[in-house]
Amino acid sequence: MMSAMRIGVVGSGHVGRTLAAGFAAAGHEVAVGSRTPNDADLVEWATKAGVTTAHPTEAIKAVDVVINATPGAASVAALEG
Repeated sequence: MMSAMRIGVVGSGHVGRTLAAGFAAAGHEVAVGSRTPNDADLVEWATKAGVTTAHPTEAIKAVDVVINATPGAASVAALEG
């Protein structure tokens, strides 16, 4: 069995949420990076999914894996923080 990883998912849209929820369900510690980490809808979803939310630069600190789930042109800005 694989040991749990710390995963940072940058992007809180459909793709980011789907990936994050799947990783959390598999037993990994997941932080979702969003420009609006305190958005009520996002926080409600994150609580149910068992993940945390943070600004993208915080979500990728001290993780084993970073996943970029942001669309096209938004990717560079999201990853630069």
